[in-house]
Amino acid sequence: MGRIIGIDFGMARIGLARSDKSKILASPVGVVKAQKKPEDTIALILAEIKDFTCELFVIGLPLQLSGKASPMSESAKAFGEKLQELSGIDVTYLDERLTSKQVERSMMDGGVNRKKRAKNVDTLSATLILQSYLDMH
Repeated sequence: MGRIIGIDFGMARIGLARSDKSKILASPVGVVKAQKKPEDTIALILAEIKDFTCELFVIGLPLQLSGKASPMSESAKAFGEKLQELSGIDVTYLDERLTSKQVERSMMDGGVNRKKRAKNVDTLSATLILQSYLDMH
């Protein structure tokens, strides 16, 4: 029984989260630094999750507030297509509008300083994306 991996796609950093074996709870995994070539970034992601049997990737799709695609959402889709091609694992997308803002606001409300917020926002965003997906399914 494989896990589902959540991805908060970014041009500088990519946050990762994983589901438990029962696919009920999402947990943070970490962050990989985006490389110039998508193939190199994907290699880093696959190395980061090598200890988990993965059956699906859920990538956050950063749509505009109106719900329309943005240049960043097109980049996320292109990355997802390359990830599926290279890994052989299915990829699906989840609307992630304002996810990072929601995570950052929660950390601010919790008294987390700016440096720690910046360090954790990507992986916590990936966790929120994945948990939203798990809750819907």
